[in-house]
Amino acid sequence: MSPPQAKVKQRKISAIWFVPLLAVGVGGWMLVNHFLSQGPEIRISLENAEGIVAGKTKIKSLSVDIGIVESVTFNRDFSGVEIAARIEKEAAPLLREDSQLWVVRPRIGATGISGINTLLSGIHIELSPGEGRPGKRFFDGMMDIPVTPGTANGKRITLVSELVGSLTNADPVSYRGYRVGRIESVDFDTVENQFHYQVFIESPYDKLLNSSMRFWKASGVTVQADTEGLAVNTESLEAVISGGVAFDLPDRSRPGEPVENGYEYELFSSRREAEEQPFIHYTQYLLLFNESVRGLERGAPVEYRGMQVGSVSDVSFEYLPEEVTLASEQIPVPVLIRLDAARLGWEDTAESRQLLETDVVKRVDAGLRGSLATANLLTGSLYVSFDFFEDAETDHVRVLGDYLALPTISVGLSEIERKIGKILNTFEELPIEESVAEARQAVSQLQITLRSADETFNRLNKMLSDESVAKLPASLTDSIEQLKVALQGFSPDAKLYQDIGDSMERLKAAIDAFEGFANKIENRPSSLIFSKSAKKDPEPKKPSQ
Repeated sequence: MSPPQAKVKQRKISAIWFVPLLAVGVGGWMLVNHFLSQGPEIRISLENAEGIVAGKTKIKSLSVDIGIVESVTFNRDFSGVEIAARIEKEAAPLLREDSQLWVVRPRIGATGISGINTLLSGIHIELSPGEGRPGKRFFDGMMDIPVTPGTANGKRITLVSELVGSLTNADPVSYRGYRVGRIESVDFDTVENQFHYQVFIESPYDKLLNSSMRFWKASGVTVQADTEGLAVNTESLEAVISGGVAFDLPDRSRPGEPVENGYEYELFSSRREAEEQPFIHYTQYLLLFNESVRGLERGAPVEYRGMQVGSVSDVSFEYLPEEVTLASEQIPVPVLIRLDAARLGWEDTAESRQLLETDVVKRVDAGLRGSLATANLLTGSLYVSFDFFEDAETDHVRVLGDYLALPTISVGLSEIERKIGKILNTFEELPIEESVAEARQAVSQLQITLRSADETFNRLNKMLSDESVAKLPASLTDSIEQLKVALQGFSPDAKLYQDIGDSMERLKAAIDAFEGFANKIENRPSSLIFSKSAKKDPEPKKPSQ
């Protein structure tokens, strides 16, 4: 007897179960469609979230809404914030490697007034599409509007300066008064102790850049007085208001080689300073002066017989090696100068610089010397002058630390001062006190002599005024007449007669001389002391009618 078998009875699925299955399918499809239709999520890093609200702050591009901020959180190190935003699917191609995002709010700055519409619509984040590879999702946002759009064509260069001045982001960069770019950023290098300015020069003006260009801080208005009168130079109106940077090719300079992105230029403080150093290839030398360099400043000209051949780079003891300081009784003052090969007629090339170095050595052996000269007597400013001195001591170019040292010589006012000081020192060494004492003693002796002469004069005057002395010539004359009568009895040929005659003639001459002497003493008694008569004082002449 076979066992009984169970009979399976098939049941039909009720149609009611299709309703929930359909709902689940529709829901799943809607969920998948939602994820497939929504745009990508991006992350934006910002310094702070001022004015940004999750669910309200929009992402815009060219004033078109393309997304919204979903959340605002701190970043990992709490140094800023990280914003999560959803971008619409249609705007996803705008997310590229060089796209830029920044916060738009009302601003008033050097570039003008911007973001006024946000006073009504609220702060939003602006997206500037780039041209790089698409698909980027993480961006470093900016709190301010970028100076240069990411799609702008041109070149970025760097300006280096030791002084920041008044330059800030977005300040204009002009060429001959026309704006061709702007300053993008200002950074300070703590290692080199220098400011670095990143500058963007727009296309097609970036073709103006070459290695010979000079950049300087544009103050807007520059007033300069020279021999031709008063000259007023102005930059662009924007530079007059907010300052900025200007560049141009210096006079007497030739265009250099084209430059690439990142090329570094030195930023000068003024156009005048930039034009004073228009050449690239130069050689630096050290000069040691044993005199005061007060009035010698950086940038002062270095001249050869009135023609500028270089400039003063620095005046500092840091260029003086320690062995020189210890070996010198008088510590010299080191002056670092630069000589430009192009100022001497050569090309502004490295080869010309080598020729200059060789030529300087030869010229120094022939008597070329450096000296300090006065540029302005009112201000006391100095400059360095080179010339040939035939009587200069033999000297040569020598190595001093990191530089070649050129011989110097003292000339001009400093040399005059040195000689005057030497003369004064000689006077100080003279025995002036002893000489004064001897002079006083000589004056005393002269006074005694004068008193003695006065007494002699009084006695002589008294003797001459005696009546007996006055009658002496007459008595002698009578005696001679009587003697003549007595001699008439003698023959003229007799020897006695002739001797007596000669004696009488001599006696008469003596009497005449004595009479003249007496008259001279009576008319001018000072002749006993002074042999020559004093000159009469000059008398003014009567003016002609």
